[in-house]
Amino acid sequence: FQQVLGIDPGNAVAIASLESLLGQDDQQLAVAKILEPIYRGANQVAKLISTLEIMVDQSLDPGEKLGLLHQIAELCEISGEQSQAFAALGRALKEDPASAETQQRLDTLASQMGAFEELVGLYESSTADVVDEQLMVALLQKIAQIYETTLADVEKAAATYERILDVNPSSFEAIDALIQLYNKAQNFDALVRAVVRKSEMVESPDDRKALLSYAANVRETVSEDTAAAVELYQQVLAIDDTDAAALDALEKLYIRLENWEALKDIYTRKTELATDPDERRKVLRVLGQVYDAELKDVDRAIDT
Repeated sequence: FQQVLGIDPGNAVAIASLESLLGQDDQQLAVAKILEPIYRGANQVAKLISTLEIMVDQSLDPGEKLGLLHQIAELCEISGEQSQAFAALGRALKEDPASAETQQRLDTLASQMGAFEELVGLYESSTADVVDEQLMVALLQKIAQIYETTLADVEKAAATYERILDVNPSSFEAIDALIQLYNKAQNFDALVRAVVRKSEMVESPDDRKALLSYAANVRETVSEDTAAAVELYQQVLAIDDTDAAALDALEKLYIRLENWEALKDIYTRKTELATDPDERRKVLRVLGQVYDAELKDVDRAIDT
């Protein structure tokens, strides 16, 4: 039959006879390869796709499978069957999640169809068997961006950025995206957690102090969680016990909490750091009043 079609590509008897053999598993692939160029030349798209599907099923070469699925998707698009094209590209993504061409074609088709929920579902499922850390992060990044910018699903976007950090704890891109996301959503508890987490990632003491101070300020002014703010300012002083802003903030908070013992330590530290005699005398006077009026420690008040 192959020889007949080589002489007469349109021979109906040979084509019909070959088609009758497509049901036989041991003949399927050979017959499909003979019929594929015949169907392509006759522009019989549906039959061409069916032969390509047989070739996909029988192929053991991932690269060949990918190429065949791309052909199927293209034929489906030409026929106006966008959903079938999308499904074929989804199978291609599962075969090779790293394929930039597959991802680009899927993104374009999803945009045309408005099928972003389906798109993110495909990317989610494609991560199941990925073991390469870099590829996993790249896929999760795409998923997070779709959730954030297209679907406006803050919760799922944040969860995906958290997954990136589980894979790569040093991803500044992911932690910065989380901070921006929580700030925009005004989820201040989550924002503080993300900022504190970033403070554990940076190496510069100044950067750590800045991040912890920001988190403390949010706790103090927005969340009105004084105890949590105190803890964060104390972490700043653990890095740099000369930080004037943290000392001033703790002074104010301890007065609010009426924590005179802790306040006494802040004033003591301020007197040690003061270089101007007038400023030092001013702080000592206040410290003396704390010993006298609040702590009832007359001897220490007299000494101060």
